Amino acid sequence: MWLHSGVMAVLGGIAVKFDEKISSLMEGFTPKQLLMMAGVAGILTFVLLYWGLSHLIGSGEKQEQPQQPVVQMVKVVQAKTDIKAREQLKDSMLQVVEVPESMLPAGALTEIQGLAGRPTRVAIMAGDILTERKLYRDIKDSGFTGIIPADRRAMSIAVSDVTGVSGFMKPGDYVDVMFITEKMDSTKISGEVILQNVLLLGVNSTAERTEGNQDTKSNELQGKTDAAFGGKPMTATLAVRPEEELRLAVAAQAGQLYLALRPYKPTNKFMLDTEYSFFKGRATSAPSSPPAPSTPQASNPAPPISSSDPGSQMEIIRGTKASRGK
Repeated sequence: MWLHSGVMAVLGGIAVKFDEKISSLMEGFTPKQLLMMAGVAGILTFVLLYWGLSHLIGSGEKQEQPQQPVVQMVKVVQAKTDIKAREQLKDSMLQVVEVPESMLPAGALTEIQGLAGRPTRVAIMAGDILTERKLYRDIKDSGFTGIIPADRRAMSIAVSDVTGVSGFMKPGDYVDVMFITEKMDSTKISGEVILQNVLLLGVNSTAERTEGNQDTKSNELQGKTDAAFGGKPMTATLAVRPEEELRLAVAAQAGQLYLALRPYKPTNKFMLDTEYSFFKGRATSAPSSPPAPSTPQASNPAPPISSSDPGSQMEIIRGTKASRGK
């Protein structure tokens, strides 16, 4: 208790001395100086309070709003116009744009170079991003129509092991097409090479037939097909010119078609003598030039021949006919 009283007495003495010092110091200033000192003290107090409050508010906002991540942009190929399915791409249909990396689809294409000519798998709308899954790598991958040359048409004909080179022909080979027919009186069989150097697009084997279940009428139209030889029926799909379609179809109905497989590099690319006929046991080729015209027959008939004077008779040949006369 006495210690506390002593401390309070000491502090009180210090305070009295400090007040006396302040009073004596303040008495040395004029009222104008005191006013200026009060103004400076007020300005310093305001600056300190403003800085402290701004620092507190700024630190609070930083804690409430986390820093936004930086968006990474990437380049992709985008369709400039609507593109149909199975349509070949052109550079004018495409453009390169930038999109956020988070929006990048799997397999997205980033360069236009090398895309021209590739067909589309599906229809692509303007603004769509192109991906590998939306495109074929080659026109041949887009289906059977992709392997047909632009100036040809695909047409199938019935063949057998005999008429179709015993199945040795494969897609991509080249063949000649021969047409064999028999005249109505069965006295002449004619053959003609109607197509040469034709691309074989495909060979599609069908179910094997037996002699008992063949359609007789169909065999007659096709010209004595493979049943007699025990061959397998097949269909060969050829790439023919538009003007050859009808000719090939008519020939398939009128007689028998044979395919001749061409070598990889034939020395004689095309045949000039394309017709051949078999007539009454004699094989003849089509003449290269028309025969000389026969001498016209005389308008007046030959006089009657008398059998009483055989020595005076002679044989007269006019063109292809022979007669006897005096």
